[in-house]
Amino acid sequence: MKKAVVTGANGFVGSALLKLLSEKGIKVIAVVRNEASVVEHIRNLPNVSLCFCDMDHITDLVRLVLDRDFDVFFHFAWEGTAGPERANINLQLDNIRRTCDAVAVAKGLGCSKFVNACSIMQYEAAKYVPQDNSSPGMGSIYSEAKQAADLMAKTLSVKLGLNYNGVIISNIYGPYEKSERFLNTVLRKLLKDEEVNLTECTQLYDFIFIDDAIEAIYRIADSKNILNESVYIGNEKPMPLKEFVLTMYEITQSKSALNFGAIPYHGVPLSYNEFDTGKLKRKLDFIPKTSFGDGVRITVDWLLNSVWGRNKEQDFSFIDTLFEGVHLITPFYREDSRGTFLKSFEKDIYYQRGGVISSIQEDFESYSEKNVVRGLHFQTRNPQIKIVRVIFGKVLDVIVDLRRNSPTLGQHFSILLSSENHYSLWIPAGFAHGFRVLSEDGALMSYKCIGKYEPGFDTGIIWNDRDLNIRWGIEDPILSDRDKALPTYEKFIEQYGGL
Repeated sequence: MKKAVVTGANGFVGSALLKLLSEKGIKVIAVVRNEASVVEHIRNLPNVSLCFCDMDHITDLVRLVLDRDFDVFFHFAWEGTAGPERANINLQLDNIRRTCDAVAVAKGLGCSKFVNACSIMQYEAAKYVPQDNSSPGMGSIYSEAKQAADLMAKTLSVKLGLNYNGVIISNIYGPYEKSERFLNTVLRKLLKDEEVNLTECTQLYDFIFIDDAIEAIYRIADSKNILNESVYIGNEKPMPLKEFVLTMYEITQSKSALNFGAIPYHGVPLSYNEFDTGKLKRKLDFIPKTSFGDGVRITVDWLLNSVWGRNKEQDFSFIDTLFEGVHLITPFYREDSRGTFLKSFEKDIYYQRGGVISSIQEDFESYSEKNVVRGLHFQTRNPQIKIVRVIFGKVLDVIVDLRRNSPTLGQHFSILLSSENHYSLWIPAGFAHGFRVLSEDGALMSYKCIGKYEPGFDTGIIWNDRDLNIRWGIEDPILSDRDKALPTYEKFIEQYGGL
């Protein structure tokens, strides 16, 4: 693929696709509605040219774009994907017509392939609505329109000699998502400790992180072996929706009330046998890299920093957690055209907040490759206070409360630490600490310690302890021989009773 056209180019999925195509050196025409559209995030991407054209006049694109011989036409523009507009019949009918017009435009621009954004919801509607005595809600209008557009676009593509690929999108999520779709809505409520009304959530569901979804879509578009067929963009093993909700609940450490069963469910649950969930792996050798837990942590980090306005030029701030004495710290940070400046430590502020009068006695750094897990470490005598942060890379940082009389004894807390969010984590004495490296190029960690390291009392708890049930998002990490042999939480309690 050397040249492409993308409609809906400034949307959540479209803009992510633009960035990937740009990085790969592919020349792209990015189609957005008009000059009033939000395009700051895509305006200066290399190899990308903006073209302002409303989808009601998409046929004008053949006149507006002087270049020809494009390879792929990506169609992501669709109005009313969430909220009450899903039930807007006229709007959804317009979307069908616009999709068919886009196929004709693709032919006019010399494209050989048309990639259409389909939805898993169209399969739900196709399975449920035709049944006798079914009771579809008006939101099904969107799903039915997606199904009609898929079938019509494929028919027209075949007639015009285009290779048609429908990408069946389940639930893409991640940073920069601003719609009212399920995960985005529930996650924001959890972070605000708001009540969440849900169905019983027993139906099978699937979510895929934005980076993985875009890589899959690119591979489909670039493949010459996917001919006039649709491909599901997701994971091989869907799970009951309730498991996803509980994972979000755990990661956010929310106090929200989860009201399962408060909303009636109208529909037929998918078995995921209706389409091939393994086609990506078999035909394109593609498996999603980002676990659901890791993706949620990245999304939460974006929500806290970008959506809810933590100022990048703030002074030190200490954010309390549900664990007494554990603080998330944002540093003094400045960024301009020259580069960045970060003050990671200020004695008076740290000591005033932490109630600590002794000095930092040791400062360590450690580098670890991707998928290394270190931990869970602590010392049984004179346990240290630690302040940890990531100098380079990204990690999932995990602590376990081992304080003997703590109300959260045996519970864990996890947070994404990275060189992008600049967080430090204040870990009181009496906690086990560990982390998993998420970044491709490894991670460099810094530890400031109050209290001396005493190697004779240095020990830990096995990383995958059954009772702790920490969701690391990896089954076979890289471990040291020492960490492989660490005892269980149960044995620690039997021997010490706590710290």
